[in-house]
Amino acid sequence: MHNYLNPKNAIDGAKLAAAGLCKGWPDLTLHVARGGFNALHIELKKPGNKPKAEQIEVHEVIRAHGGNVIWSDDLEGCKRNIIAYLTLAKK
Repeated sequence: MHNYLNPKNAIDGAKLAAAGLCKGWPDLTLHVARGGFNALHIELKKPGNKPKAEQIEVHEVIRAHGGNVIWSDDLEGCKRNIIAYLTLAKK
C-alpha cells in the first residue's frame, strides 16, 4: 500500500506531483471566508515538531494571496485556532 500523503520515495512523490499536489502545501484547507481571509490552511505537525523552511515559504505565499495559515503540534491548540477563525466576522 502506498502512502500518498507522505511519500517515502521518488515514485510516490512523482504520483503526488502528477495529481497536482505541491511540496510544502498545508495538510488541511477550510474553504470558508472569515475576517477578510478567503480560507484557513492548517499545517499539522507531530508534537514538538515545527514546519520546515519550504513549508514556511508556502505559508507566506498563501498569506500574500489572502489566505490564513496556522500550524499546530497538538489537537487542542488546532481546535482552538479553528474555532477562533470560524468566529471571525464574515466578509
